[in-house]
Amino acid sequence: MTPTQPVRHNIMLPQERFFQLQELADALGGKTMSETLQALFQAARDQGLIKGHDLPGVRLNVVSDGIVIRFDDQEPVGFKFDAALALADAVRQFAAGTNTTSHQIDGDHFFSVRRKGRGVIVELATAQNGPSKAWNPDIAAEFADLIEAAVAEKYQK
Repeated sequence: MTPTQPVRHNIMLPQERFFQLQELADALGGKTMSETLQALFQAARDQGLIKGHDLPGVRLNVVSDGIVIRFDDQEPVGFKFDAALALADAVRQFAAGTNTTSHQIDGDHFFSVRRKGRGVIVELATAQNGPSKAWNPDIAAEFADLIEAAVAEKYQK
C-alpha cells in the first residue's frame, strides 16, 4: 500500500502493553509513542530481526552521481550527493529543533524544509506544488538517516 495522504491509525492495546510502552517511553527520556516505537524498530534492526530499513511512501535510488527521491506517487526528484547531504542536514536540524526558523529554502540545492506545529514538512523542489511529505520529527530524522546511509553506501563501493 502506498499512502497518498496522511493517515492516522489507532492501535488497540491491552492496558498492560500500553503501560509497558509508557514505561519504556519514560525510560527513553519521555519520548513520544512514535519515538518509542522507532527505538523498538531500531533495536529489532540491530538484532537482525528486521532486514533492511525503509519508510513507507519513500523511495531512495542511488544513481552514479546522486540520489533520486520519490514520495508516494509524486514525481521523483534527483539530488547530487552534496545536495542530498544538505537536505539530510536541514531535515535533521528541523527534527531536532536546532533550526528554530519556520522555513528554510535552499535555492542552491532546490529543496525546502518547514515546520508545521511539531511536525516537519520536506519539499523536494522549491517550485510551488513540488513533491512534499509531512512527518513527526522522529520520522523526519529517520528520513535523514536513510539519505545519509544511501550516500555512505555509494562511497563504500
